[in-house]
Amino acid sequence: KEPASRFLLGRHHPINQDLFLQFFRTGHVVGAVSAAIYWGTPGDNQRSIVFSGDIGPNAEDSETLPFLRHCMYPGHFDYAVLESTYGGVERTFDEVSPEGRRNGLRRWLDRTIESNGVLVIPAFSLGRTQDIMFDLHWIVAENPERYCDVSFLLDSPSGSKINDIVLRALARTEPTGTGKVRPLWLGKQMFRWFGLDAKNPAHTEHVIALCQMVLGQAPITKATSSCPINPIGGKWSRIFSTVENRNALSDHGLPKKTVLVVSSGTADGGPAAFWLSRLLCQPTTSVAFPGYCAPSTVGGKLLSLAEVSIQERAMLSEPLKWQDSNATAVKQSNITAAIGLLSGYSAHADQAGLLRWAFNGSRSTTVAGTIFLQHGEDPKREALAKALQSEALRIGQTLRVASPTPETPWLNLDNGADAVNRQEEEELLRAQILQLQEKLSRIQSCA
Repeated sequence: KEPASRFLLGRHHPINQDLFLQFFRTGHVVGAVSAAIYWGTPGDNQRSIVFSGDIGPNAEDSETLPFLRHCMYPGHFDYAVLESTYGGVERTFDEVSPEGRRNGLRRWLDRTIESNGVLVIPAFSLGRTQDIMFDLHWIVAENPERYCDVSFLLDSPSGSKINDIVLRALARTEPTGTGKVRPLWLGKQMFRWFGLDAKNPAHTEHVIALCQMVLGQAPITKATSSCPINPIGGKWSRIFSTVENRNALSDHGLPKKTVLVVSSGTADGGPAAFWLSRLLCQPTTSVAFPGYCAPSTVGGKLLSLAEVSIQERAMLSEPLKWQDSNATAVKQSNITAAIGLLSGYSAHADQAGLLRWAFNGSRSTTVAGTIFLQHGEDPKREALAKALQSEALRIGQTLRVASPTPETPWLNLDNGADAVNRQEEEELLRAQILQLQEKLSRIQSCA
């Protein structure tokens, strides 16, 4: 394999003489990669496995989410472990297109203006918060006169810290295997959307400046500086302020027409708990979740009320509770806020995106002869397994798809043999560990 490299993606990183690691960007969040392991003497006897990690929705030249560069396809391995979070979901164009995503957000923003109320957006600090901030800037830049009286507040301590990390990541570049220099994480869509050239260093500086402005941390309501590009007919200016003291802000009352982007994404704690416990019983409040919330979370419980009328909510008997000491329980019968889901912000690929990864984008060869499915509910794994088998049959390839359970026999990855005796394997591993511990003790005693 290639010698050790200080470059991250696509290169082989030696761990030992016959052990190598390799990483591929997944387009899920900044820093997310698929990890591949090669072991054994290079050549016909070497074996390999790739772990997908979380696969994002951005495919090359058809990226939908802002900021992040497209998912890389890893090539061919002996084995692959693939996530199946949305393995049974096929999203429509309107659900994933940037225009459809922003149109949904714009409707909630317009409702806030018409009601002189508050829009609360609980968002995960990494990925979701940055995407929401970008889209709100875009919407305002398209029609600054309509939204000039809206206050945009970020109350997410972790999100504020992560914004700085994301900005540093977006500015990183590294040489590719073909001798070119490209951004490590920043996507081409940021150039394409604004009519800029990704190969022009000056244009790259403009895009980075735009990202810095969108995710900037200065506690101001309106920016004194603006982006040097004018991409969609409206001047891009910083619109977000950072909440420094939520107790003081709450005591004085939020301004009318306010958008609050808060953590946590499931609304179980933190700023989301603080604000929702105070705002849910006001009819001028809107709560829009930009992603899935498990039914057991506060966000999941609120989303279950999205289609329930105010009159029907009055029949509810259970209170909505938080563990946070700054959040007082709310009677669900008193919740009058409008509640809904924003589509298009998922950082996970749907079935089509998972199939692209499994067949290396071209749909002509599988990523591995054996694919193990994990990180998904059983129905999603079963649906993805069927889709993988169907696609393999279409291109005339043999593919083994497995969904391991605690009862599944161990598999020997060196020879592909099934039904490894688990008890014997565990005993062998314990013996090897004991030998290594004894060797370590001897070395330490001689030190």
